[in-house]
Amino acid sequence: MASRPLESFVKQQIEAQGGWDACVFERIEAGETQTAVAQSFGVSQGWLSRIIHKDTDLTQRFTAARRSRARVYAEEAKTLADDVSADRDAIAKVREQIGVRRWLAAVDDRETFGEQPPQVNVQVNVEGMHLDSLRHRMVEISRPLEQAIAEGQRADLKLLPAASSSANGADGSEASSGAVNGNGARGMTVSRQHSDSVTTPEGI
Repeated sequence: MASRPLESFVKQQIEAQGGWDACVFERIEAGETQTAVAQSFGVSQGWLSRIIHKDTDLTQRFTAARRSRARVYAEEAKTLADDVSADRDAIAKVREQIGVRRWLAAVDDRETFGEQPPQVNVQVNVEGMHLDSLRHRMVEISRPLEQAIAEGQRADLKLLPAASSSANGADGSEASSGAVNGNGARGMTVSRQHSDSVTTPEGI
């Protein structure tokens, strides 16, 4: 409950001295720290920040003031770099001062003065991926097909001797002679039997 009377008192002081723009935001834009501004009203930096962030309009104006202060830090860094002497120690000191101001500018306005992360450009070729997938599928299909063809060829080679033997008999030469004998030898045997039965008289 004690913070409410103090908050009302600080707000009254600010309004009496010219309002939030003149007493707070313009001082921040000029490069004055929030701690220094808060101490001028007898409060801490965190306490003044809580008062500001309770009001949406004050928060937006405070953010704009900090962005303006970031530009002030950047200009101060440029001035320091332009005016530094050729002395080695002076250059080392200015380098540190510029580094601090760069960091402060990035804190107040990260979008403008902060280091941007590297952008990674990723391109996906959907058509190429689809063609690669089709090639893999065709290869996978062709492998069983090639195997089946090879097995069929081996089966044909195994069947060739059996087909030849069945056509020519168990022994090709004998089967051929058997065929001749079917028309020759067998015919001769029959003719002999016929001649014997005819030429040989009964009872002899």
